[in-house]
Amino acid sequence: MASASGGCQPLFLFVPVNDDAKELLKNPHNKNLLRSSEGEDGFGIGHRRSSSGDPSILATVGRNGDIQVEHVLFSGIHCSFVIHEKSKFVLFYDQSKNSSCKVYGGEHECPFEKGRTPRRVVVTPDCNICIGMGGKESDLLQFRLVWSKITTDEIPRYAEERKSWVFPISLPPYLARTVDEVDTAVQFARETRVEIGEQSFRMRFRNLNRLGGGTFGEVHKALDLDTGDLMAVKTLYRPLSDLTDRQREMVNREIKLLFNLKHVPDRVFSHMLRALIFLHEQGIIHRDVKPENVLYLGSGGGLRFQLADFGLANSQSVAKTRSGTPKFWAPEVCHQREQTTKLDVWSLYATMVWLLNIDDFRSMEGISQDMGWRTIEKIAALKGHWLENFRDMAAVDPKERATASDILERHLQKKRRTQPTRLQPPRKVRANGPNKYRP
Repeated sequence: MASASGGCQPLFLFVPVNDDAKELLKNPHNKNLLRSSEGEDGFGIGHRRSSSGDPSILATVGRNGDIQVEHVLFSGIHCSFVIHEKSKFVLFYDQSKNSSCKVYGGEHECPFEKGRTPRRVVVTPDCNICIGMGGKESDLLQFRLVWSKITTDEIPRYAEERKSWVFPISLPPYLARTVDEVDTAVQFARETRVEIGEQSFRMRFRNLNRLGGGTFGEVHKALDLDTGDLMAVKTLYRPLSDLTDRQREMVNREIKLLFNLKHVPDRVFSHMLRALIFLHEQGIIHRDVKPENVLYLGSGGGLRFQLADFGLANSQSVAKTRSGTPKFWAPEVCHQREQTTKLDVWSLYATMVWLLNIDDFRSMEGISQDMGWRTIEKIAALKGHWLENFRDMAAVDPKERATASDILERHLQKKRRTQPTRLQPPRKVRANGPNKYRP
């Protein structure tokens, strides 16, 4: 979201409500964040880089914050607005020593719950639009969030666009930091959610958009209002008490299965890569990798996935005919070019796109042979999804496409990481200009 003049625009205004909060507008340390919109003065959030140096932090508030509060009751960093690493929605963190922040207001109001840590909640144009902080009742300073002309669904796009902005250099004039800041700083990248079976807090979420429906209910893409994670939520058309014993048994079995399948994409990916490595080492191409040919054995944490149906498999030295399912074809299959084991890598990528339903891929039925691989190519260029670091599986030129061994090694590196480190970069894929290979 850039202005007509090319400047960076704030995601929302942090507008002071009471007199004590309005005094912050006069603080010279805060002048670089001052903005006005429709007659209201406030602090722009998002259009400047935070002095914290962390690109995921939009702004901090406190004695040493981007918005400076010179008050003895406030910590060095009292609270922060942070972009969620994966979903790109905005979280408000209470980092005060005495938990003296509160949020409220909006159609989907979701205040802090006592005992839940870390103290964080999602903020959107219709969720938690008022914030109080400081004092016994957390109302010493009161603010309203006045969002730009943006919907909840558009917030992740803003966060992605913000990565490419060139921010003016505008560090606050004070550079001193106190022990308070270290004491109250939250290591955002290391936070993990308590497993459902080990905690008693209710899950609070809001639906974003409908993904599909079935016999007993419909499924929505939803936003967890306490963690900022995206998830799928199935809502039953009728309460369990209205179902027959057989129907209740089916629903409960589905719930149990879904509860145990948190890591299905990760496990499918690992097991299928190992299957392809075994085949490819023998010089064999499966030629029909797709969701229907992925079978599973066991249950719960003991699930194992296997690649099935070798009816179209062939030796790399003699494979020539077009075979398989067009939606999962690699470009070289579509255009009847030389077939190598790399075509299975493409098909596995397309299978994972289907499993994760990236960009609503499952709904694309009856597409032409050419449209199938072109759709996968476009999805591979997208950012922020589970497969982002494996886009070289979908390189149009097989010579530039990763092998199954390459991808498994990178995937295992990612799982072994205990500290945030840079992943092995994907192979370079021609994105602009003429591509000699392109059909």
